[in-house]
Amino acid sequence: MSGIFGKAANAFEKDVRAYVARLLQACEIDYEAQIRYLIKGPGFDKLTLGQLRAVIEEVGRIGPARVALLTPGRWKLSGVLSTLEKLNATWVQMKHGEELSPGELLARLKSMLTFQQLVRAAPKA
Repeated sequence: MSGIFGKAANAFEKDVRAYVARLLQACEIDYEAQIRYLIKGPGFDKLTLGQLRAVIEEVGRIGPARVALLTPGRWKLSGVLSTLEKLNATWVQMKHGEELSPGELLARLKSMLTFQQLVRAAPKA
């Protein structure tokens, strides 16, 4: 089950990265100039899921009205951030070899799938 979760998390991270790139573009925010120093992050292509969550949070502070229009499934930003935080915490636990119950992994996989579907269907701009 952990191998499935790992593969799903890697694909999920790519989809979230693509969503964040669209969000930055739509909000006319330059990651390198406006966000990178705030989150003390690497280059955009190297951002982890937790760092991508931090970028979304910062974009939400800079342009909350625009972000609200582009939030997957029209969720509140707090819901998006909470979901990403839980998924990231599970992913970090997995990478550090911590045991998680199959039920917890299944619940996180379902959350990931739901969010991924919303991200893929989110407005482009």
